Amino acid sequence: MKRRVLVKAAVTAVVVGGLPRFARTATAGRKTKIGIVGSGMVGSALGGVWVRAGHEVMFSSLDIEHDKALAARLGPNARAGTPREAAIGASRMGEAHREPGRIGMPVAADDAAAIEIASRLIRDIGYEPVPVGGLAMGKYLMPGTPLAGEHSPAEIRRIAATLKK
Repeated sequence: MKRRVLVKAAVTAVVVGGLPRFARTATAGRKTKIGIVGSGMVGSALGGVWVRAGHEVMFSSLDIEHDKALAARLGPNARAGTPREAAIGASRMGEAHREPGRIGMPVAADDAAAIEIASRLIRDIGYEPVPVGGLAMGKYLMPGTPLAGEHSPAEIRRIAATLKK
């Protein structure tokens, strides 16, 4: 039993230690929704740490009953779902064309011509392009950072205005 705890702690330290510094600190003080596909030793260890840190975590695996029991043990910030639900909105990305402009897509670039081309391609798939600044702002487009996830164009503009360029 002690060996398991040690292995879980080591895996957590390696995974978290391997993340870029901005990814480790990007969610400090904010609740983030996290989906974990695979609720075995590593997934449940990492998810448990995130739940205790106040984040909302959805666990998913081939054994939904296991996931439900795990979520019940971890408390109200944990829940079980399907792999599709736990995949953080990716399954809906191909659906944006059904309601054009409703969902924004932040764009960070230093080249006006590149922004123009990207904006045209983004509109072609139903998203509304929202320029947020130069390439330095690209660090805020990664998963777990403020501009990640699904936001309206107005929300993206509001969030981008609060970030350091």
